[in-house]
Amino acid sequence: LVAVSIQHARISRLPEAWKTVQKEVQRRFAKVTASHLPQTLQALWLEIARCITPAPWQQPGTVELYAGSRQSGPEAAVIVRGNTRTVLASHILNGAEVHNLGVAWFFTKYLTQGRFAYSFLVLDDPSDAMDQTTFRDLCRFLETLLRLHRAWSLPLSLVVMLHEDQRALDVARAA
Repeated sequence: LVAVSIQHARISRLPEAWKTVQKEVQRRFAKVTASHLPQTLQALWLEIARCITPAPWQQPGTVELYAGSRQSGPEAAVIVRGNTRTVLASHILNGAEVHNLGVAWFFTKYLTQGRFAYSFLVLDDPSDAMDQTTFRDLCRFLETLLRLHRAWSLPLSLVVMLHEDQRALDVARAA
């Protein structure tokens, strides 16, 4: 009976010990992510976002990816860091700018992961929230993407579904 009591006391402490290990692992992951994110995914994402965002120099601050942790677990967010404050991008940017950041993230994910698994890219009206100037920037980016695939002899089939004939013509010219 004493042995069972000791074993019960030892087992009942295990969840608390696991929480300590889990918190330390999350802290270390957050530290590694914070040091590597700006030079890797964030740099690629921002380069693409700047290519398809009109007048990025007029934004109220620097757009960044934030990776941290809260009590509920890890958290990732897009923030705008200004001189005096930091806010979520969705609170300060308009819908079209947020859409462009999302399209840039889609291309970032494709370039870092998707191109190794798929030799095609399908876009369903990525220009939904874009004006004509921004859409032409997107066409130039798609042209660059196709040119890179051709230069490195990488297969890529690009399908872009659009709801406007004029925009479809612009994409066809870029390809």
